[in-house]
Amino acid sequence: MTEFFAQWFARASVMLPVVIIMAAACWLVLNKMGVMRTSVPLDGAHMRTWPFYFALGDAAVFALTFSAVAAWMGDSAAGSAVAGGLAAIVALGVAWLAAGRSAPPG
Repeated sequence: MTEFFAQWFARASVMLPVVIIMAAACWLVLNKMGVMRTSVPLDGAHMRTWPFYFALGDAAVFALTFSAVAAWMGDSAAGSAVAGGLAAIVALGVAWLAAGRSAPPG
């Protein structure tokens, strides 16, 4: 169990800042281009309505979930694919819950 936490911490310490910086850069560029709809109320199913802090929080959830699953499954192509898919599902689910929606997105 200690090995898992050491692997998770090592992976998260590299991945979390990179994902946060990239999410911030993408959000800022898209906002500058007028793609983000900051004047519209938050809608968990519509990422263009997400405020900056909400997008960064979702990116953090993705990075922490990805690093945990990748540490648990080990280094392999299949493990990375599963970790990425599971992290995306968890991050979008957390975003949906945080947005306070009563019906699933879509």
